[in-house]
Amino acid sequence: MPEPHPTPASPTFPRVLLAGGGAIALEAHLPQLRGLPGNRCVVLYELSAARRAAIRKRYRDDVALELPEKLPEGPFDLAVLATPPSCHLQEVLRWRPSCPRFVIERPMARTLEEARAIVSNLEGALMAVHMPRAELAAFDVLKDLYDRGRYGTLQSVQIHDGRVFDWPSVSPALFSKEMSGGGVMMDLGPHILERLLHLFTTLKVEQCLVDGDRGAVEANAVLHLRGDGRIPVTVEMSRNRHLSGTAVFTFAEAEARVGLMAPTVHLVPRQGPGIVLCPDEDTDPVPFRTLVARFYQRRVVEGRSRSDRALEVMRLLDEAYRVARPLQGGF
Repeated sequence: MPEPHPTPASPTFPRVLLAGGGAIALEAHLPQLRGLPGNRCVVLYELSAARRAAIRKRYRDDVALELPEKLPEGPFDLAVLATPPSCHLQEVLRWRPSCPRFVIERPMARTLEEARAIVSNLEGALMAVHMPRAELAAFDVLKDLYDRGRYGTLQSVQIHDGRVFDWPSVSPALFSKEMSGGGVMMDLGPHILERLLHLFTTLKVEQCLVDGDRGAVEANAVLHLRGDGRIPVTVEMSRNRHLSGTAVFTFAEAEARVGLMAPTVHLVPRQGPGIVLCPDEDTDPVPFRTLVARFYQRRVVEGRSRSDRALEVMRLLDEAYRVARPLQGGF
């Protein structure tokens, strides 16, 4: 009788590098890194002396957190790049020889060219772009409705994503074209496009309207796409006004609505009572930290990451900016 194949051992992460000491690094990544299997040390590399001092004061009792003043030496079991996108490629080149796994904060790069270089240099390594909304199950339900045609053909998709920016950021990188490649579209766009790519086989940019011309901050954008060659998709994004935070899928025989941070789909057929699908969560919306924890478990510990989809997201963003025109008169 043949010997059974041994179960591959789960990876462990004794020594982890966290590059960047901003809000996303401390509030989203650091709590998850402490809980990785076998973790004994997180090396937080931050260039700013003032920022290092503030972090050291905040975590003065944490003996497992290192805050080196000089460039730390590997090896590392995981590198998390939570720095401005303009730094991501150079950090991949710096840390790849001493690290087999990378988590890259979104957007993964400023341009498609930089993103391709990152993927090329990480060949053979695990690479996961941090997009925790992908851990929600609602779009799995929508994809099933779309693929099966239970309520007829999908007629259109409308997505409204935005709120006044309130993240405790210490850097203007998120809205600096030089540092991130754009503004609101590089901030919210990766989340939305990744979910649309989960739904559709193909996605094409037809029109893009953005504010922020003449050097101003890009805080609003409207993106018109076509899914699978026939389905119109409209995406509205804002970082200086509150939008509904919903996606509306209009089928021939029903309308499906889902909150972009929600686990459930609210389905209203043309005939009959409304239905709530996918009620598999304790809270609605799902807390951001819960989604980040799922991301680390699935994409890092279990290794289920997709560099091809990350590149396609960057290709769509690149195309959107290439055809972009000024947004006039609001949404």
